[in-house]
Amino acid sequence: NIMVAHISLSAGDGELELHEVHVDTQVVCGTSVVTVDMVFYNQHNKKLEGSLDFPIPENAVVCGYAYDFNGKMLPASVVEKEKARVTFEAEVRQGNSVSLVEHVKGNSFKVRVYPLLLCCWHVFGYGVFRNVSKLIPWS
Repeated sequence: NIMVAHISLSAGDGELELHEVHVDTQVVCGTSVVTVDMVFYNQHNKKLEGSLDFPIPENAVVCGYAYDFNGKMLPASVVEKEKARVTFEAEVRQGNSVSLVEHVKGNSFKVRVYPLLLCCWHVFGYGVFRNVSKLIPWS
C-alpha cells in the first residue's frame, strides 16, 4: 500500500511546496518499520499555520512523530486529546512554536503546526509499524 500525505494551509494561501520525501523501510520478523521525512518550503510572504493529513495502511500504527525546530528534530509525546488541543491553541495565541498530531478516524491522522515561517524549510517525520507477515508468501 502507498501512504499519501497532503498538506494544506489554514491561512487559505494554498499549498506548501513539497521539496523532498525520504522513505526508509526495514522488515524484521514480519514487522515493517517505515519512516517518512517530508521537507516543505513556505514560499508565501507570511507566517502560517499548516496542517498535514496522512493516512496509514490497514493494520499499521503510528510509532513516532517529530518536527524540526531550529535544526533539531523534536519527538512528540502522547497527551490526552482535549488537553493537547487546548495547549496547541494557547501556544499559537502566544506566538510560540508548537505542533500537534491527532487521530482523525480509522487510519487517518492530522498534524497541525505553527508557525510555518516565511521563506523557510520545514521538516516533518513520522514512523509506522505494520505486521506484514501475512502479506509475504512464505514457501
